[in-house]
Amino acid sequence: MTSVLDDYLVDPELSLLDKTRIQAQVLLPVLRALRAELGKNKADALVKQALRDWSKQLFGAIGDGIEGSPRRKWAAIQSV
Repeated sequence: MTSVLDDYLVDPELSLLDKTRIQAQVLLPVLRALRAELGKNKADALVKQALRDWSKQLFGAIGDGIEGSPRRKWAAIQSV
């Protein structure tokens, strides 16, 4: 079964939990390096903003592929 998220995540055959684990394995070393260089608060704020921007783009792109009202699009995204 394919998902609207498949184009944005690692491998459509992997579970969402496995995909999230892979992403965390990449993100955590980067976050640790940023914290060491910039300090915890500054690094966390930088990563938080970057992830917020990324998620807006992701869900915007997903929503563009779903017909209907914003409410229907949100319901479709949540059902995935």
